[in-house]
Amino acid sequence: MKEIRSVAEELESRLQKFGIVPSPYCFENSTDGELSKEQGVMLKVSIAGAFYPNYFHRHRPEKNYERERSKEVNGNDLFTTVYYKGFPQGNNGTLYARHIAEKLAIGLDIPRITFEGQKVLVMFDSSSEKIGPINRGVYRATKLRQIREKVAFRVLWKEDEYRYLDEQQQIKQESGFNYIHCPAQVVLPGVEIPGFFAIVTHVVSPSQFWVVYSVHEQKLNEMTQIINQHRVNKRLEHYELTPGAFCLAPYADGSNSDYYRARIRAITPGNQALVYYVDYGNSAWIECQKLCSFSAVHQSHEVHSRPCLAVECRLAKIKPAIVYGSVWHDEANRRFSNFVHNKKFNMKFQVYCVVKSVISGTLFGVDKSEPDGPKLDVNQKLVDDGYADQVPENYVCELNHQARERIDLMIGDDNQIKAHNREQLGQMSDISYVNPPSNGRVNVELKGPWSPLELEFMSLCHSSSSKQVAIDDGSVNSVALDHEPTAPTSRLVVASSVSIQDKSGRVVARDTTMMPAIPGLMALMAIIFTPKIELRTDKSNTRYTGVLCGLGTDPDYNAAIYQDHDVEIVFDTEIDDDDIKRINGIRYCMNLILRDSAEMSNLGPTYKNVVSAMFKLMKKTRKRLDEETWPQEMYNWNKIDKKLIIPPSSPFPYDHKDIFLPHSTVALQKYYPPNATWGDFAI
Repeated sequence: MKEIRSVAEELESRLQKFGIVPSPYCFENSTDGELSKEQGVMLKVSIAGAFYPNYFHRHRPEKNYERERSKEVNGNDLFTTVYYKGFPQGNNGTLYARHIAEKLAIGLDIPRITFEGQKVLVMFDSSSEKIGPINRGVYRATKLRQIREKVAFRVLWKEDEYRYLDEQQQIKQESGFNYIHCPAQVVLPGVEIPGFFAIVTHVVSPSQFWVVYSVHEQKLNEMTQIINQHRVNKRLEHYELTPGAFCLAPYADGSNSDYYRARIRAITPGNQALVYYVDYGNSAWIECQKLCSFSAVHQSHEVHSRPCLAVECRLAKIKPAIVYGSVWHDEANRRFSNFVHNKKFNMKFQVYCVVKSVISGTLFGVDKSEPDGPKLDVNQKLVDDGYADQVPENYVCELNHQARERIDLMIGDDNQIKAHNREQLGQMSDISYVNPPSNGRVNVELKGPWSPLELEFMSLCHSSSSKQVAIDDGSVNSVALDHEPTAPTSRLVVASSVSIQDKSGRVVARDTTMMPAIPGLMALMAIIFTPKIELRTDKSNTRYTGVLCGLGTDPDYNAAIYQDHDVEIVFDTEIDDDDIKRINGIRYCMNLILRDSAEMSNLGPTYKNVVSAMFKLMKKTRKRLDEETWPQEMYNWNKIDKKLIIPPSSPFPYDHKDIFLPHSTVALQKYYPPNATWGDFAI
């Protein structure tokens, strides 16, 4: 945030030299000086205009991008997992996991470590703090690699490891570690189950909430009553304070402070326990002295052994509206939470897939007064209200969904159905590590950690398009991760300054701003802020395939005026004449704002017109295109026949001093589908 503030102050300083000062309209509807999400997007757009053409874009992802990335972490969650390489083959990793966990832990957020051959997988808790959809631990771990923070330790000989592990197990047994283990979770919907009615118990966002099956609601209420009527304030013994132990924990809800069933997930030296309320889905840090064991009455009612009722869910095939960034808008979270807790509706969940014990699907609201009436599709409602975008599901989820669609072919084959249902289960993420040996013999230094979501960038400017690009280590975007691996799009990074390293020749981008992952945004920003464009078309001249941006050519010599700063962009989404027309309107409004005669008091409607037009461009649904370069000569002007160029037919009056002149378009041929017949065009 300090970096963004410094960039904003530099912009204000530069603009003041030209008589341009901040407008009061920029901060309308802001609270406590904080920008709304819409204002934050417009600030980034302003930065893109101020620092054109210092544009960088991600390497174009290969086919099956998300599937290949998922393989790097052995099918685990891309948003919570990083990995190391170089662990000795054949050694027992559980003895040394604590070394890695202590290096990557963030406060009380302790990762889970698993070993698969020479690869070490580090998995952070999916319910802990996130940056967009990605756990913040992934960002920190990737940064540690960049600053060369190494994980090094000494390992025992393989034969000594068995002896050491037996000693640790014996010590644990002699210490009296005898506690009640957490029972299994309630059975998840098998591939043969299309849906269920549910009670929503805890909401983080539409992408993460917990439910209890409606058929278990009465059991939950009865069990809560038994727990609090027959609770004995018997504290847990020291040997019961261990990850995985099952207990009773308080939860303060207003004036109520009842106890509920909970599983201990982690213990800190400061006498704090992270507990997970197994029948509701939420977690909390509780003082260890407040945790209680189950009384004899509780055990006679089998409270300690009944299945855990809370099930984690998410809405399938939608994501936060990208125009607001990678996180759910506060209003979307509020509306979703209010709706699912509305007593007027029953909640019906239609299962799309179940992966790692998380159910994905569509949530319907069924009016209790009209059970056979129309159902409200919550997923579609968020899309219609502009708070969500549709997105494909990930590869693992689609595999489970395909199994569900083939259930008719599996009827009678119980073994196959059971095999698919076992694949749906995840692992409990309790944190418990063996004390590592202090007398290791062999030095080991792990390489990494890496995230499969790391982005690499290329310069769009002609002068540096073939050079390797690095984001400055001090930049807020030095760790750039892909928030949308299931639907990768072009990503634009804008730098306020660019330099080239003497020895390596690398381009270093400093003071960078990552633009939202809006389809087509990279091309739109360049077209809006460049002095001149030349649109590229396909071979048949039926659609636009790209654009060349820059100062154009010298009319006398027919050569590029400043080719080093020319920017060539190949479209990966559809850009059409309507977009160019709207962009010309935006450019005219920007000219009005920059004219000497412009009065601040009269610019309110102009500002609003610019913002409105910008958001219409960004929110427009765009068809994805296969990238096509035609003609082949990149960064060369005048490749379009002048007879095909259509001058702007804009009604706006332009002044000869205006910076942003209107763009021309190209006369495109009408496209007819290859299998079309004359009957398709009959009137």
